[in-house]
Amino acid sequence: MTNHTPMRFRVALAAALLSAVCLFGAPGAAFADVYCETDPPVVIQTPSGSLVVVYVVTVGPIEHVAQLLAPSITYEAKPTGGGATRVDLYVTVADVDGHRHEVASEVWTGAERSGALLSSESGRTGSPMRHKFQLNVP
Repeated sequence: MTNHTPMRFRVALAAALLSAVCLFGAPGAAFADVYCETDPPVVIQTPSGSLVVVYVVTVGPIEHVAQLLAPSITYEAKPTGGGATRVDLYVTVADVDGHRHEVASEVWTGAERSGALLSSESGRTGSPMRHKFQLNVP
């Protein structure tokens, strides 16, 4: 017979730590009392081949922590003709329970909401949020 208590304790501890990380530091008004916030980096390749890193902050209910940690992010980059790049970036948080929870998304030039805010959108799980912004790179 195998003792699974240490593994159960580690799983419970990891879940508690992840929940604590998600509960502290974000504004919370739109998501009642329990929500989670993530900001993975996204590397955008411009039409001229330049690479620009932006950070996509995704906020939503703690019930969707796994989906918030790994949203679907796609983009289209097109030249503006003036030496810049127009970006349409789509963020979709999966809707695993069919409840279409409220979510929000922001695109920043720096991690943890530093630098410049490029775009802010809100929506619901299962539907893409479309960000439109310009990078001053061809």
